[in-house]
Amino acid sequence: MVDLFRTNSSRQADPVKARQTTARELLDIGARRIETGLDEAPQNKLALLRLFGGLYGEFALSSEQLPVRKQAVELSRRLFGDDSPELASDLVALARTVGDHDEAERLIAQAGAILDRRRDERSFVRGQQLLASAINNESSDPEGAQNDARRAVAILQNFADSAELAEAHYIVGITLCSQGDYAAAIEPLKQAIAVSISALGVPNPKLSQYYEQLGNAQGFTLRYAEAEASIAQAIEQAHENKAEYDYDRVRALTTMAVVLFNEDQPRRSLEFAERAKADAPPASEGGDASLLRAYVFDTASRSALAAGEFDGALADAQVAVQLARIHDPEGVVLVSALQRKAAALEELGRIGEAAGTAQEAFDVLARLRPEPSRLTTWLQIGLALDQGRLDQARTLFATLPPGGADTQTVTPKAQSRNLFAARINLAAGDYAGAIKLAAAAIEQSRASRQAPYLRLEIADGQLVEALARLRGGDAAGARGLLADALATRTELYLPQHPKIAEARLALAECALALGRRTEAAGLIAQAAAIEQRHSSLSVRYREPLTRLRRQIAMR
Repeated sequence: MVDLFRTNSSRQADPVKARQTTARELLDIGARRIETGLDEAPQNKLALLRLFGGLYGEFALSSEQLPVRKQAVELSRRLFGDDSPELASDLVALARTVGDHDEAERLIAQAGAILDRRRDERSFVRGQQLLASAINNESSDPEGAQNDARRAVAILQNFADSAELAEAHYIVGITLCSQGDYAAAIEPLKQAIAVSISALGVPNPKLSQYYEQLGNAQGFTLRYAEAEASIAQAIEQAHENKAEYDYDRVRALTTMAVVLFNEDQPRRSLEFAERAKADAPPASEGGDASLLRAYVFDTASRSALAAGEFDGALADAQVAVQLARIHDPEGVVLVSALQRKAAALEELGRIGEAAGTAQEAFDVLARLRPEPSRLTTWLQIGLALDQGRLDQARTLFATLPPGGADTQTVTPKAQSRNLFAARINLAAGDYAGAIKLAAAAIEQSRASRQAPYLRLEIADGQLVEALARLRGGDAAGARGLLADALATRTELYLPQHPKIAEARLALAECALALGRRTEAAGLIAQAAAIEQRHSSLSVRYREPLTRLRRQIAMR
């Protein structure tokens, strides 16, 4: 009978179809009969209640599982008494089902009190009780959850490999990640995978989640090849489930997009973000689905913006903002989505809308925490420069904390402090100052342990330094910098990225200064073809094209 039900559970290749089959219906019928019958054989009834509770868990049907688990607790209490390990085990199982933190905490405490009275510190049930506590407090008290998970590992590793031991290792790993200690998280996450494979085989429902978190930790410690391999495994394991809306697959695809973004591969990042969008559950699936969908579209917006698809970036950001306004109206999900929207609007030259959106992001974040967001400040500085408001740009720049790049871990990049200072000096006509600061930004990036993943930031620095040299009369000195910047941008961006046009226009200006009109004309034409592919663009893209067309027409 157990095998009949399990052939249609989430462990199988097509759990969506499984949920629609007669076996699922039989599970409901069987559960109802157990709940109302078998009173003459209470121990058999308890065994079946536990079994059916576990089967409902495999179907991820918490609401159906809850009454079965509650009845198991009451029957266990009648059969074995208030101080039995059997009751403690059933209380733990119920705690992992109730879906309410405080109620789960009460049940876990009851189970712990039973084990305390029995002076039980080393049983498998004690390990389960500690694991339940760790899971329940993973978000609200990561440090306490980590301590409980480590204690659970110390106990459960004395028994045969189990799903519980794998999950305890996993909780240790993700709480270390939440504390920013990604390097330390890698080993327990690897242990979670190894134990899960040993206990449950391949595929199994937890592997995708474990691989995805391992890849996330590896990415944050710059182990990108390992991160990509781990996340590829996460995607593969999720595909084994073939669910209609597989949250694990969507998360894994999105994490791959984030890792590739940090790895300075915007085009590949966008490919995975688009796959995540295609697989994302619709908002009609509920609050969790809506928040996941918002995260996916937020990530896709960032990837599209980085790759050079500005209109797509705006469309994705608008979806994320709409969802966040409903499901996280005063939270970080809305802040992030607003930042993506503002960045896309800025690149499209819709300055008024961008400024208003950036200000809203600033205001929401100010209500969440006192310290300002560096990303929002970068946006506001960029907007001020686009509008020629140098004093405002300088005032905003002064609010930024001092530099000091962390060379051990990487987070989604913003421009370096020196590079923004160089842009401000360039706009103010201080070409010597701009050259010095841009060169310093380039050197800072090249000296970083992250240098292989900062090629686009280096190219941005080269462009600013080259423009400063060009405006200062050193066209020959600018030419090599611009050629390098264009080569990097052409390699890593989509062909329609306006930053490729920007570099070509700067090279055209350089060619004109050196008397190479034909070369300049070709570069201007190539840049114009790129700019025509966008609905609108920032003045910093449009102005050089207009100016250079006028100049070349006069020669």
